[in-house]
Amino acid sequence: MQGIDVTTFNDGKTALSTILKDKFDVILLDMAMSGFNGVDIINELEKINILEQQKIIILSASSAPDGTISSLLNKKGVHTFLEKPVNLKDLLDIVSRSEEH
Repeated sequence: MQGIDVTTFNDGKTALSTILKDKFDVILLDMAMSGFNGVDIINELEKINILEQQKIIILSASSAPDGTISSLLNKKGVHTFLEKPVNLKDLLDIVSRSEEH
């Protein structure tokens, strides 16, 4: 309805593989994926020097960014943090702003 194409993944390794092949305007990254999680994806993108090219929005069930998430928010390419469950209007506003930068 908002003119946004969405691609979803059930695991972090598949997500990372696709991020490496395709360009996304914005990446919504859940920290709580089992196995290879959001932190692992960010670390891998940083290791191969393409994190700065991303626009990542971190999603977490935590009500406030913990130390790990706070440190991730200081990395170029990681734009903001949203607490789950996410308010759809807030999410659309943040995605819209992220696409502009």
